[in-house]
Amino acid sequence: MPDTLKEAVAFFRQDAGYERLFAGLIEKYKSLGRLGGTVKLEHPTEREKDVLSAFLRRDYKCHDTIIIAVSEVARALEETRFAEIGLKALLDGYAGRTILSNAEATRLYEYQKEQYFTDLKDEFCHPYCHLWLDSILEKEAGTRGVHRAYDEEPERLRSVLVSILKALEQVPLQIQVPHEAVEVAHEDFELKVSSDGADGDSPKAIYERLPVFASRITGDPHAFDIGRDAGRFLVSALQVVRSRQEVGYEILSSPSAEETTELLDYFGLVRDDLLNFVTCIGLLSFSIDKGEPLPTWQAALKSGSVLNVPLREIVKVGHCCPRRSQGEMYSQHLSQAGQVFVVENSGVFSAILDSLDDPTNPPPMVCTNGQFTLATLLLLDKLAENSILLYSGDFDPEGLQMAQRLLLRYPGRVRLWRYTRGDYECAISPVKIPLRRLGKLGSIKADALLPVAKMMQQRGMAGYQEALLNRLTEDVTGSGRLFQELSKS
Repeated sequence: MPDTLKEAVAFFRQDAGYERLFAGLIEKYKSLGRLGGTVKLEHPTEREKDVLSAFLRRDYKCHDTIIIAVSEVARALEETRFAEIGLKALLDGYAGRTILSNAEATRLYEYQKEQYFTDLKDEFCHPYCHLWLDSILEKEAGTRGVHRAYDEEPERLRSVLVSILKALEQVPLQIQVPHEAVEVAHEDFELKVSSDGADGDSPKAIYERLPVFASRITGDPHAFDIGRDAGRFLVSALQVVRSRQEVGYEILSSPSAEETTELLDYFGLVRDDLLNFVTCIGLLSFSIDKGEPLPTWQAALKSGSVLNVPLREIVKVGHCCPRRSQGEMYSQHLSQAGQVFVVENSGVFSAILDSLDDPTNPPPMVCTNGQFTLATLLLLDKLAENSILLYSGDFDPEGLQMAQRLLLRYPGRVRLWRYTRGDYECAISPVKIPLRRLGKLGSIKADALLPVAKMMQQRGMAGYQEALLNRLTEDVTGSGRLFQELSKS
């Protein structure tokens, strides 16, 4: 700073009579982006009246409000020994920095923020990382919290983001699904498996407990707890990635605990591998290592018992197949496809079993208990290798999305069960579907689901499996005929 400018700054700073005037001049420049307009001082002090009267050569002694044109200040400055400085240079010196207009400051701030996230893109090249960082740069849904954290403390945020980006690089399930999911549903999708979370000598896991994962990534098992920024941002990042992979997946600003758990499952991260389970009956599973029937499954099959199988046990299954008929089960080397009935609702599952004439000879059935858990999907993965999955769910947007998800995940291996317009008519209830949820039907692209999706949009009412219980039960007990009909569709 030139000596003359230093002297001028010291002169005006040392007198409190100039303080509000200079603050007003600086704010006026910020708002206008130029030297212009006026500065208004309400209820000036006696010192302000004296100083400004002398500086501007006006008498403000009796004024309760002083209004000063910026041009007046510039002219008054030219008549002092600081004339060579110029008002803008003086204001910069007084502020201790180059004063930018609000518009200029905003542009600079946005540029710096963009560079901040672009630098992270250069550091983390994994596709999942780029998906999320691009979403942040575009200020898409689910990224507001990240921008707010940047506004508050960018340096602290960076350490959090680095942890999340490392997590995205290493989530156990790395699934690349074509974005135009339904149209290319017959193309294979790639599933990359990480076994880093396996425990000791247990079978290689395709999942990892969230605290173990957090400890491996950050050294802190609680780093990704949902109550922390890192946990919330990880959920947001995973939602963004999944929305690019799965048609119709909706990004939620505040997902429920169940929705968060299901999302983590999707990427192989589990909060609890005992409470993450699937319900089934009439199935036989074989071990990964020896290929022998697993005793628990074998005993349940012989007694006609229902199994609630936790994820911890599902990962030990190498092969799974349905019972064909009483006393006859599929072998490991199955050449002809069997069929498995898959229902969403546990009450419907139990009611069908209650109606059987011979409860010791149950049909092969799986109950998803609502949204698919990782345990459910892993079991269906095994069954889809040699079976046709007959899926029945509720007539609401989420139910149709679940059905579509199975059609995508198992192309050619899923048949919709009781999902026609006529079935919807029979199952329709007085329950209105809110407009926000009805909008999800726009994500339904599967040809087999479009007729009922359009009808649901017109009627605006939900339909439930319970109303179709008699039909579902008849289908199960007459499964040979049902399978023949569905195989022709």
